[in-house]
Amino acid sequence: MKSQVDNLLEGYTPMDGLNQDTPQILAVEEFTYPALHVRVQGRFGDGSDPQFHIYFPPKEQWGWRFFQRTHPFFGLDAVDDDLAFDLDSGAYSVTISPSSSGIFNQASAAHVSRTIAKNYYEYDEKIYGYVSGGSGGSMQVIGALELSTGLVWDGAVPFILAAPTSLANADIKQFARAVLDEKGSLIGDAVRPGGSGDPYAGLNELESDILTEVTKLGIPLQAWENYEYLFLMHDHHELIDSLNANGELNDTYTNAFWNEPGYLEAYDPELQNIFYSLRERGASEGALAKIAYHRHKDPGPTFYTWNHLRDSNGDPLYAQTTGIHYAIESALGVSGGAWWSGEINYKAITVVNLWDVDSFPSDGDYYMERVKAMGREGDFRIWLTQNANHHTSSDAYFPYLTYRLINYNGIVEQALRDLSAWVERDVAPPNSTSYNVVDSQLIVEENVVARGGIQPGAILTVNGAALANISSGGSVNLSASIHVPQETGEIVSVEWDYLGDGGFVGADFDELPDGSWVANASYVYNEEGIYFPQVRVASQRDGDTNTSFTRALNLGRARVIVGE
Repeated sequence: MKSQVDNLLEGYTPMDGLNQDTPQILAVEEFTYPALHVRVQGRFGDGSDPQFHIYFPPKEQWGWRFFQRTHPFFGLDAVDDDLAFDLDSGAYSVTISPSSSGIFNQASAAHVSRTIAKNYYEYDEKIYGYVSGGSGGSMQVIGALELSTGLVWDGAVPFILAAPTSLANADIKQFARAVLDEKGSLIGDAVRPGGSGDPYAGLNELESDILTEVTKLGIPLQAWENYEYLFLMHDHHELIDSLNANGELNDTYTNAFWNEPGYLEAYDPELQNIFYSLRERGASEGALAKIAYHRHKDPGPTFYTWNHLRDSNGDPLYAQTTGIHYAIESALGVSGGAWWSGEINYKAITVVNLWDVDSFPSDGDYYMERVKAMGREGDFRIWLTQNANHHTSSDAYFPYLTYRLINYNGIVEQALRDLSAWVERDVAPPNSTSYNVVDSQLIVEENVVARGGIQPGAILTVNGAALANISSGGSVNLSASIHVPQETGEIVSVEWDYLGDGGFVGADFDELPDGSWVANASYVYNEEGIYFPQVRVASQRDGDTNTSFTRALNLGRARVIVGE
């Protein structure tokens, strides 16, 4: 292997359309954490131009591929967990200074990395490259999939997939909060394990109408259990502060909203009064107009989540503001000019989280429909993930999100490995998750084995049901029925959390003749209260109980009410 700085760029040829002014190598250093690797630091042009890092595994470990993650705001240094996974996967890792202007810098780094890798490893064959990114990064991955600039890669994994309108999802959530601020806990309890299952119980007519409206716009009903996060209370606990922090649009739209026919004056009188009251309490006119933007800017007929805001002729029910949808305009910039056409240039696997209130699940389905319309579904997979929201890390304001939801990183990791096998060896990955769309809600096939995707399923019962009522000091029998989609792995871990407070402990489990698994336990509840016991299960493609990588997680949850 070569490590001389001067030789690593030998034979480099620029690629048309990329930002590659005078690539330079700045340093080559060896590290042992998180695993043995060599980091090459470089940049394009002078000190003001983007820098890139390339992390090379030892030659005997390299599998002729690289992984690259992208996001408008990611830092230059690789995340330790991501880097450890890449090295373990036989991939070198590529990072670059963050950019919110498309994927041109990322593509430039990918392109130059191949020359550096060929010189470093003294290798002359094809090097495969895969790009991945979540949320805003998924927008850049869409650009990589659809634009000619993206032809430097061979496959892509966009996850928590955003639609062109996703940047306005916060407005829809604030619209919901403006009307349902005092009903969030009621709705949340209804959809929690052992709840009534009727989120509309206890709502008046207007509140029911607004819940229906935001549900059809894509907010997943199940996510109301974590209504504090949905309402953005982690940033601003008070409603008025939250509304004002959400920002404003242009004065032309704001003035039209408050003064012109077809805008606020066309709303239900009770809803009008809510807007006037919020203004009196200190919410700005611009902020209030912004949360109703979805009513006054139809993004176009391909966006089915707006169907309920159109009449029988397909025309909008409310007056429309002029110009391009502001979120679509932003998405065009972040993606580098992609239109979410579905005309993908290479294979891709996307991971969509069913409890996501930032990139709605319907946003992922929107792109799946675009891909189908272009006849490219054979090169595309959509894997749906239950009990997962937008983030994987703990939340300092709402730490319960860490254990009420799963970390979905392992599913994204498996997508990357399956994608590389698909591209390099023509090994088809597991099928897309089977689901139906009902009022913009993605409803997965109940049969876990047959549903597709790779996430295991777990059903937890307490005394044989989803809800148990007992007296203090009473014992509850917990039983978990666990299944894995066909040919996607084996269960490697089962954990009990008896109190629903994140106190997971390892559990024994047994495989049954039909290929499913079962775990049983009993627990004595001595204190009165309401508990949400849960079981957390993990599957792994090779049944490897030692590795921390590619573990697909899920939860089974129930409710126990302990009285006197």
